[in-house]
Amino acid sequence: MCEDYGRCCHKMLWPVFHSSAPPAELWLEEKYPEDDDSSHYNEEKLWNSYIGINQQFADVVRDVYKEGDIIWIHTYKLLLLPSMLRLLLPDAAIGFFLHIPFPSTEFYRMLTYREDMLKGMLGSTFIAFQTYNYARHFFSACSRIMGLESNPRGVDFYG
Repeated sequence: MCEDYGRCCHKMLWPVFHSSAPPAELWLEEKYPEDDDSSHYNEEKLWNSYIGINQQFADVVRDVYKEGDIIWIHTYKLLLLPSMLRLLLPDAAIGFFLHIPFPSTEFYRMLTYREDMLKGMLGSTFIAFQTYNYARHFFSACSRIMGLESNPRGVDFYG
């Protein structure tokens, strides 16, 4: 699972977040040698690993969390973690800082699981970006992909 997680991060997410197309082989119907199901896509297998690793982090954080703790997440490799933690720890203060660019919607739309990642990030109490342009791209993605209202102060998803 870890190898597929790494490929998901580096081959699927990293290029798009840096305004490039991911490698075409992610969308090809290539079977993994160990798979018998010919409909099993590379992208789906990588994404399932990404979900699994994010869930492992959520389980560990839940186990060590104490009331009043502030949880900070600092990587694109854990975009789903905030919403997973929100389900496990509804009252927790969860911060998320994206240390890489957030792409324009035109690039972000290339990702099959784009809405899942937005929902994941929106589980945060607070989301920060390196520049206002990256924040603006995020607001635009939330509006265009999820139909959410946004303004320069943010996006209200959970209320």
